[in-house]
Amino acid sequence: MIIKIIAIVVISLIISLVSLAFFMSVIRKAFNIINEITPDIDEIKEILRGNTAVSEYYSRVVSAVIIGISIIFSVVLIISFGLIK
Repeated sequence: MIIKIIAIVVISLIISLVSLAFFMSVIRKAFNIINEITPDIDEIKEILRGNTAVSEYYSRVVSAVIIGISIIFSVVLIISFGLIK
């Protein structure tokens, strides 16, 4: 009984860590895609200069990407935890 609980905890941790690593790499790729879409604008420099339009655009796009990926990962985690049982 205890061994089964430990196995489930270990599997859950492994799935969570793999999902987190994948999530972080996808977010990094999203930043690169945003930079490729707007080649003439350096978003970080514009934000540091106080350009509020760029900062609002950048924050909305990044937050939309994060929310979308979070929804996808939550479904994947729910399915994977359902398969463990």
